[in-house]
Amino acid sequence: MFAKRAFNHLRAALGALAVLALLIAFPIHKARAQSISGVQTAVIKLTSAQILALNTTPVPAIPAPGTGFVIHIFSVTYSLTYLASGGTTYADTGSAGPYYGTSAGQLINPSITMKTALTTAASQIVTGGVSSINTVRASMDNQPVVITDTANPTTGNGTMVVVLNYTIDAD
Repeated sequence: MFAKRAFNHLRAALGALAVLALLIAFPIHKARAQSISGVQTAVIKLTSAQILALNTTPVPAIPAPGTGFVIHIFSVTYSLTYLASGGTTYADTGSAGPYYGTSAGQLINPSITMKTALTTAASQIVTGGVSSINTVRASMDNQPVVITDTANPTTGNGTMVVVLNYTIDAD
Protein backbone atom coordinates (compact mmCIF):
# COMPACT_ATOMS: atom_id res chain seq x y z
CA MET A 1 0.00 0.00 0.00
CA PHE A 2 2.83 2.38 0.89
CA ALA A 3 4.59 1.58 -2.40
CA LYS A 4 1.39 2.29 -4.36
CA ARG A 5 0.93 5.71 -2.70
CA ALA A 6 4.59 6.60 -3.27
CA PHE A 7 4.25 5.57 -6.91
CA ASN A 8 1.16 7.80 -7.34
CA HIS A 9 2.99 10.81 -5.79
CA LEU A 10 5.98 10.17 -8.05
CA ARG A 11 3.72 9.94 -11.11
CA ALA A 12 2.00 13.26 -10.15
CA ALA A 13 5.36 14.95 -9.62
CA LEU A 14 6.64 13.70 -12.98
CA GLY A 15 3.45 14.94 -14.65
CA ALA A 16 3.94 18.40 -13.12
CA LEU A 17 7.58 18.41 -14.27
CA ALA A 18 6.47 17.46 -17.79
CA VAL A 19 4.01 20.38 -17.86
CA LEU A 20 6.71 22.73 -16.58
CA ALA A 21 9.13 21.48 -19.26
CA LEU A 22 6.49 22.13 -21.95
CA LEU A 23 5.88 25.67 -20.66
CA ILE A 24 9.60 26.39 -20.76
CA ALA A 25 9.97 24.94 -24.25
CA PHE A 26 6.83 26.60 -25.60
CA PRO A 27 6.06 29.74 -23.56
CA ILE A 28 2.57 31.14 -23.66
CA HIS A 29 2.62 34.70 -24.97
CA LYS A 30 0.04 36.88 -23.32
CA ALA A 31 -1.96 39.01 -25.74
CA ARG A 32 -1.45 42.74 -25.27
CA ALA A 33 -4.37 44.31 -23.50
CA GLN A 34 -6.19 47.09 -25.31
CA SER A 35 -6.88 48.93 -22.09
CA ILE A 36 -5.52 48.50 -18.60
CA SER A 37 -8.33 50.52 -17.10
CA GLY A 38 -12.03 50.71 -17.53
CA VAL A 39 -13.62 53.87 -18.84
CA GLN A 40 -12.74 56.80 -16.62
CA THR A 41 -14.09 60.34 -16.53
CA ALA A 42 -12.29 63.57 -15.67
CA VAL A 43 -14.43 66.62 -14.85
CA ILE A 44 -12.58 69.94 -14.99
CA LYS A 45 -14.38 73.09 -13.80
CA LEU A 46 -12.93 76.28 -15.27
CA THR A 47 -13.57 79.76 -13.85
CA SER A 48 -13.66 82.80 -16.10
CA ALA A 49 -10.21 83.82 -14.81
CA GLN A 50 -8.81 80.38 -15.70
CA ILE A 51 -10.28 80.55 -19.21
CA LEU A 52 -8.77 84.01 -19.74
CA ALA A 53 -5.34 82.66 -18.72
CA LEU A 54 -5.40 79.22 -20.40
CA ASN A 55 -2.19 79.83 -22.36
CA THR A 56 -0.31 81.35 -19.45
CA THR A 57 -1.57 78.85 -16.87
CA PRO A 58 -2.70 75.47 -18.29
CA VAL A 59 -5.18 73.59 -16.09
CA PRO A 60 -4.25 69.98 -15.21
CA ALA A 61 -6.91 67.50 -16.35
CA ILE A 62 -5.46 63.96 -16.18
CA PRO A 63 -2.09 63.12 -14.57
CA ALA A 64 0.63 61.29 -16.51
CA PRO A 65 -0.14 57.54 -16.40
CA GLY A 66 3.46 56.31 -16.07
CA THR A 67 6.10 55.07 -18.48
CA GLY A 68 4.73 52.61 -21.04
CA PHE A 69 1.16 53.92 -20.86
CA VAL A 70 -0.90 56.46 -22.84
CA ILE A 71 -4.18 58.23 -22.16
CA HIS A 72 -6.78 57.48 -24.84
CA ILE A 73 -9.51 60.13 -24.82
CA PHE A 74 -12.56 59.15 -26.84
CA SER A 75 -15.10 61.87 -26.05
CA VAL A 76 -15.14 65.46 -24.86
CA THR A 77 -18.01 67.61 -23.57
CA TYR A 78 -17.84 71.38 -23.03
CA SER A 79 -20.58 73.02 -20.94
CA LEU A 80 -20.36 76.82 -21.10
CA THR A 81 -22.41 79.02 -18.76
CA TYR A 82 -22.26 82.80 -19.06
CA LEU A 83 -22.09 84.70 -15.78
CA ALA A 84 -24.59 87.32 -16.89
CA SER A 85 -27.58 87.28 -19.21
CA GLY A 86 -26.30 87.93 -22.74
CA GLY A 87 -22.73 87.40 -21.49
CA THR A 88 -19.54 88.44 -23.22
CA THR A 89 -18.18 85.84 -25.61
CA TYR A 90 -14.54 84.86 -25.36
CA ALA A 91 -12.34 86.47 -27.98
CA ASP A 92 -10.35 83.30 -28.45
CA THR A 93 -7.67 83.68 -31.07
CA GLY A 94 -5.90 80.42 -30.29
CA SER A 95 -6.69 76.70 -30.26
CA ALA A 96 -8.22 76.01 -26.85
CA GLY A 97 -8.75 72.47 -25.69
CA PRO A 98 -7.20 69.41 -24.10
CA TYR A 99 -3.57 68.75 -25.06
CA TYR A 100 -1.06 66.02 -24.35
CA GLY A 101 1.68 67.62 -22.25
CA THR A 102 1.50 71.38 -22.99
CA SER A 103 0.07 73.71 -25.63
CA ALA A 104 3.20 72.83 -27.64
CA GLY A 105 2.06 69.18 -27.49
CA GLN A 106 -0.64 67.39 -29.47
CA LEU A 107 -4.14 68.92 -29.41
CA ILE A 108 -6.67 66.22 -28.60
CA ASN A 109 -8.97 67.26 -31.39
CA PRO A 110 -12.64 66.52 -30.77
CA SER A 111 -15.00 66.83 -33.71
CA ILE A 112 -16.35 70.03 -32.13
CA THR A 113 -13.67 72.23 -30.57
CA MET A 114 -13.58 74.13 -27.31
CA LYS A 115 -13.19 77.31 -29.37
CA THR A 116 -16.63 76.68 -30.90
CA ALA A 117 -18.19 76.72 -27.42
CA LEU A 118 -16.18 79.71 -26.18
CA THR A 119 -17.01 82.00 -29.10
CA THR A 120 -20.78 81.40 -29.14
CA ALA A 121 -23.04 84.10 -27.68
CA ALA A 122 -25.20 81.78 -25.55
CA SER A 123 -24.71 79.28 -22.74
CA GLN A 124 -24.52 75.83 -24.27
CA ILE A 125 -23.34 72.22 -24.09
CA VAL A 126 -21.18 70.93 -26.93
CA THR A 127 -20.11 67.30 -27.12
CA GLY A 128 -18.21 65.23 -29.63
CA GLY A 129 -16.08 62.21 -30.24
CA VAL A 130 -12.36 62.58 -30.77
CA SER A 131 -11.21 62.59 -34.37
CA SER A 132 -7.95 60.94 -35.33
CA ILE A 133 -4.73 62.09 -33.70
CA ASN A 134 -1.84 62.05 -36.13
CA THR A 135 1.19 61.76 -33.90
CA VAL A 136 3.82 59.21 -33.01
CA ARG A 137 2.43 57.07 -30.20
CA ALA A 138 5.76 57.26 -28.34
CA SER A 139 5.30 61.05 -28.03
CA MET A 140 2.07 60.36 -26.08
CA ASP A 141 3.82 57.95 -23.69
CA ASN A 142 3.51 59.03 -20.05
CA GLN A 143 2.05 62.43 -21.01
CA PRO A 144 -0.49 64.22 -18.82
CA VAL A 145 -3.52 65.94 -20.31
CA VAL A 146 -3.96 69.67 -19.69
CA ILE A 147 -6.60 72.18 -20.74
CA THR A 148 -4.75 75.02 -22.41
CA ASP A 149 -4.77 77.43 -25.34
CA THR A 150 -2.21 78.70 -27.82
CA ALA A 151 -3.17 82.28 -26.89
CA ASN A 152 -5.03 83.84 -23.96
CA PRO A 153 -8.56 85.02 -24.81
CA THR A 154 -8.81 88.80 -24.39
CA THR A 155 -12.46 89.03 -23.26
CA GLY A 156 -15.18 86.78 -21.87
CA ASN A 157 -17.16 86.21 -18.67
CA GLY A 158 -18.41 82.64 -18.45
CA THR A 159 -17.49 79.41 -16.70
CA MET A 160 -16.98 76.05 -18.33
CA VAL A 161 -17.06 72.42 -17.32
CA VAL A 162 -14.94 70.10 -19.48
CA VAL A 163 -15.70 66.38 -19.29
CA LEU A 164 -13.16 63.91 -20.72
CA ASN A 165 -13.97 60.21 -21.09
CA TYR A 166 -10.83 58.09 -21.44
CA THR A 167 -8.96 54.86 -20.82
CA ILE A 168 -5.32 54.19 -19.97
CA ASP A 169 -3.69 51.95 -22.60
CA ALA A 170 -0.42 50.05 -22.58
CA ASP A 171 2.03 51.63 -24.99
